[in-house]
Amino acid sequence: MMLLDGRIFASGNNVGGRCGVGSDKPWIATPVRVRLPRVIDGWCGHGSWYIRTTHGFFAWGNNVSGRLGVGKKQRTVTHPAALALPRSGPERVVPVGVWPFDRMTFIQTEAGWYGSGDNRHNAMGVGPHLRELTSPRPVLDCRSVTRWYSSQASTFGWTGTGLVAMGDNSLGQLGTAEGDTGHGLRHVMLPHDIAVESVVTHSGSTFIRSRDACFGVGRNLDLIGSTSQLGFSTKTNISVPQPVPFAVDHVTTYEGSTIMLSSGQLIVCGVNHDRQLAPAGQSLPPIPMPIDWAAQTVVQTSGAVFARHEDGGWFARGWNSVGQLGVGVGVGTDGTDGRVGEWTRVRLSGIQAILRGDNVATTFFICHDGLYAAGDNSRGLLGVESSDPRIPTPQPVVRQPAVALDRPPRIDLPESVTMPLT
Repeated sequence: MMLLDGRIFASGNNVGGRCGVGSDKPWIATPVRVRLPRVIDGWCGHGSWYIRTTHGFFAWGNNVSGRLGVGKKQRTVTHPAALALPRSGPERVVPVGVWPFDRMTFIQTEAGWYGSGDNRHNAMGVGPHLRELTSPRPVLDCRSVTRWYSSQASTFGWTGTGLVAMGDNSLGQLGTAEGDTGHGLRHVMLPHDIAVESVVTHSGSTFIRSRDACFGVGRNLDLIGSTSQLGFSTKTNISVPQPVPFAVDHVTTYEGSTIMLSSGQLIVCGVNHDRQLAPAGQSLPPIPMPIDWAAQTVVQTSGAVFARHEDGGWFARGWNSVGQLGVGVGVGTDGTDGRVGEWTRVRLSGIQAILRGDNVATTFFICHDGLYAAGDNSRGLLGVESSDPRIPTPQPVVRQPAVALDRPPRIDLPESVTMPLT
């Protein structure tokens, strides 16, 4: 997106209509003006755009579970649509900020917080009897919240003096020392002097990071009872946040696999069933990531890890059952188990970003000249020219794919990080 004199021009990735220009092309090569009144400011996230103009508030793009809050149920909205905010007396509620997440959106207004999208487990705090909202509703008892963190129906809010949480707590991932799910906001059991800087949660595991410490809470076991995606040696789940026993500068966790940047070193732990973290071991205690070249960015997808080399190329390892790593091999490197157990170069140059599809065996690559895809192409899922059911080498996307795209967890390293092979 480009803002010029109060007007927005869009180009690039248009999967799901995220450019907002009404085109069904998956890639917009030349900037096209988005038809809106004069633009004041805007927010974006998870394939959606939210724009404040001189004549109201508009949104478009990914609308899964109605998360845009424009009163529409369709999965994607390809033209700007007005937010369906209620009136407060004779005046319409005025938004002043937006916090978009994978399944829901929090809208900050002069009258308080509103939420739209998926409210399973009361993850938006709008009431346990409401499941999916296409029009924003008031979030209850949250006026002190200044920012939000949410993923997979587990939601956290920072109040300036403490962390509160609501939603799915089935594995203790909220850290409220309560075993129930679906309640409203409750205090997370952190030390009183902790100023939270970020919260990362996925698959029942949560990391809460402050300037001086990182706490883990929730799921610490994989399906076979081994240790440990939170980085703790104990073979139990954790219901009260505990400090991770080493410095954590950044962290991502996805489906039980965790990557941490610790004092200039990449540390991995947790689920390694697909060899996405290391060549051997089903589950790993914290160990240095086995990589013998300088990595600049690390990205996690389902059962896989991608890393950007200092030469600009990308390497991948992990689950590759239908070629979704894009390394030119349709299965695993041993030809039998569908896994790539060592770093292998992706067969595509000029990659600027990696996206995951909601079909977990698909990967999309943004390059300067277009969108490319690899993996499961059954029933033409990827939108590429080929009709082959497996695409192991990335191909250009020429029509709208039959999957929704989102950015996976990633760590951008402040300096290229090299770890010795172990």
